[in-house]
Amino acid sequence: MNTIFCLIGNELTPANETFLLQYDSPDTNIQLFDHIAPLYQSIGQLLQIYDSLIRKEDALPMLVTDIPSLKDVVDCLYLTLFSEVLLCPETVDMPYDIYEVLASVSIPQLSTFSILVNSLRSLKELYHSGLNYMQMANDVYPAADQIYAILACFPADLFECFSSWLLSYIDDGLIENAAFRILGYSFLLNYSNDVTYIEYIIDEIVQPNFNKDNRLFIYNQVKRFHLITPELQYTDKEQLLYQQILREWEADLANVLIPIPADKRDKDHILVLTIQYLSDTHAPTKTALERIYTLGKSMGKKVLCYNTKEQYTLRGFLPFYGAFKRHIIKEYDGSHEMPYKDFVFPFFQPNVEMPNEEVIRTLLHELHTAPPYEIIVIGDHSIIGDLCSHVIPTICIPLTFSTLPKKEHQYVVTSRYLTDAHKLALLEDGYRKDSIIESTFTFEMRPQTTTLTRDELQLPEDKFLLAVIGLRLDADVSPAFLTSMEKLFADNIHLVFAGYYEKYEELCEKNTSFKEHTSFIGYQNDVLALMEICDLYVNPPRVGGGYSIAEAFSKGIPGVTMNYGDVAATAGRDFIVNTLEEKNERILRFKNDKEYYQEMAQKALERCKLLFDGVASMKQILEIAEAGDIFF
Repeated sequence: MNTIFCLIGNELTPANETFLLQYDSPDTNIQLFDHIAPLYQSIGQLLQIYDSLIRKEDALPMLVTDIPSLKDVVDCLYLTLFSEVLLCPETVDMPYDIYEVLASVSIPQLSTFSILVNSLRSLKELYHSGLNYMQMANDVYPAADQIYAILACFPADLFECFSSWLLSYIDDGLIENAAFRILGYSFLLNYSNDVTYIEYIIDEIVQPNFNKDNRLFIYNQVKRFHLITPELQYTDKEQLLYQQILREWEADLANVLIPIPADKRDKDHILVLTIQYLSDTHAPTKTALERIYTLGKSMGKKVLCYNTKEQYTLRGFLPFYGAFKRHIIKEYDGSHEMPYKDFVFPFFQPNVEMPNEEVIRTLLHELHTAPPYEIIVIGDHSIIGDLCSHVIPTICIPLTFSTLPKKEHQYVVTSRYLTDAHKLALLEDGYRKDSIIESTFTFEMRPQTTTLTRDELQLPEDKFLLAVIGLRLDADVSPAFLTSMEKLFADNIHLVFAGYYEKYEELCEKNTSFKEHTSFIGYQNDVLALMEICDLYVNPPRVGGGYSIAEAFSKGIPGVTMNYGDVAATAGRDFIVNTLEEKNERILRFKNDKEYYQEMAQKALERCKLLFDGVASMKQILEIAEAGDIFF
């Protein structure tokens, strides 16, 4: 059977029909697409054409069109897609200017479409390739990157067409390899930020053809995706997935998950589990080190730090587009003594990819040999921490301290202010009332080492400067946040972005007002020096960033933050607003009401005393935990 795809620009005319009739026969399948709109939609049709090819595996079809410019464009692709590309007699004038469309889409971009087709074809060859998943990913990711780049060059309609094509291909059962189905869903997730694809991924990974290691790998990737896209809501399926993984581990280790009573444990010994340990320049590691120092040096406890290496583990690896791979320092494998400031503590890191059953069994055996009084887990979603909680009471301190970790530990610590409504919702979600410890997440103050001036950073001397600080400003600074801030520019207000912001120059090119009333000063090693020359700290809605507002407070600089994420937890209720409009009102009050500014500056300094008192916070956490009914 021969196939002819006919793309008609306006409507079928007698001239068109006459041309097509010469090809009509019982062995020819003519598929007519009329009323084709702009060029990119025509390209979308080509994806459907390819769909037919890959499914039926017919001989290459012929393409017939009455759009000269479309014929010209496809000519550079025809060796890949079609046996022949023909121009049939033209119809009436096109309802749009095809050359105007072509002017905005370069021919090199369109020729790259052939790479897309070849990439999709090559994926088919890998469905039953028998390659291991890591090799499969190495083969597939470059092709997926090319597809991603191609889609980014065209309007959203092309992605809609591509996603519909891919989903229909999966729904029809034509991708038999479940790992490739997950790869497809993860690609669509990364491109669209649509949590629907997370649910599709979880529906696949819970099936019996995957094991608990595969499930944990996927769970960690989804967790990472939420970290970089905090606006996306968690789904119930994610909670259920984690519980399924943990239940599987508990079943495998049931014979060693034996509780040790309090009178058999060493009251001066505390085990600290951390899901990742790198260096003191790495914020999660720094958090662990500060807690270890407080416990060991300031409180006189015997502390052992055990790096579980669970963060973004490669164990159970599956092809997942945009996968984030764990960072480890191999030199830490084994037992060490780790120094931090004027304190040295024992440290252990397994020399295998974790979580490993043999290593976990060894750890659980050692808990029975030399049982600590309690375990502190730095970082949530720790399978090993949750398993240990069956043996020794555990206290989980999440790295995103404004959130609550999974409710598998005896105790979970939050620095978020919990209203009665929040507490009720948590109880309904399965938390016990006495398992949640509200505490202040504390920091260690870095000393100021430099001084800055506005002139040195080319900042306006006569403006009210708002500092916006972050390492992921491209993700954190949303269009809605910027739109709200633009309303303040007429009030002699200037935004100062510090950190990493790749899109800044692009935004300046598009918006002259944004360019005039903002500055980007890059990453600043000394935020204390920066805050000395700014007037107010302002936080966009995001998950992280708690330390930077603590530094602002230490300089007597107040802040304004939405009631969301670590900054809100650090700032406290006095500096929180609930809407973007309320944010603007608060900023203007800070600018125009000097008495109010001074009052809030004093509150910032008072809040700062709590934020840097790690001993008081840790003592409070331990006292509440040890006095609780669930502390066995």
